[in-house]
Amino acid sequence: GWHCQVQQEIGWRSDMGVDCTGTPDIVAWQVLGDLITFKTIDLKRTAYIGRARVQKQVHNMGWDLQAAAYREAARHQVESLNPLGEYTYLGHTLLCAEDGGDRVQAYPLDEVYLEVGKRRWEQGQRIWQECQATGNWPDDSEDPISPPMYIVRKEIETFEQFEEEP
Repeated sequence: GWHCQVQQEIGWRSDMGVDCTGTPDIVAWQVLGDLITFKTIDLKRTAYIGRARVQKQVHNMGWDLQAAAYREAARHQVESLNPLGEYTYLGHTLLCAEDGGDRVQAYPLDEVYLEVGKRRWEQGQRIWQECQATGNWPDDSEDPISPPMYIVRKEIETFEQFEEEP
């Protein structure tokens, strides 16, 4: 049968040597002799659960990167259960619940999205390691934050409409 670990913090050393902690929503595994199969499930509450919207949100919100990190975390958990055994990863599923509604939809991430997330996860770790080594952190500045130009243009247009005499 399946075993589940729900929202338990996992500490591990990543494949790139970074000390990590994470709290996957669900890590599920089953033991079949010397083989352990496992998967990760992430619960998401979102305004829209349609496929096209979630497909974009995966990248925009970093859910693919999160999937890669949780896959690695879960694999370390599985290896600790059976250090000499084999394991197979069955994937990462987003379980999306409609905010303020009663609809729920499961979206497994395909191999391409998992690979994109893995690459983003690795790049993030490289940046972290470089910052740790040099003490130089991107955007570590006390300069004031300015609005992007598209916001300034939009607001100027809005102000100009109100300034016009009828």
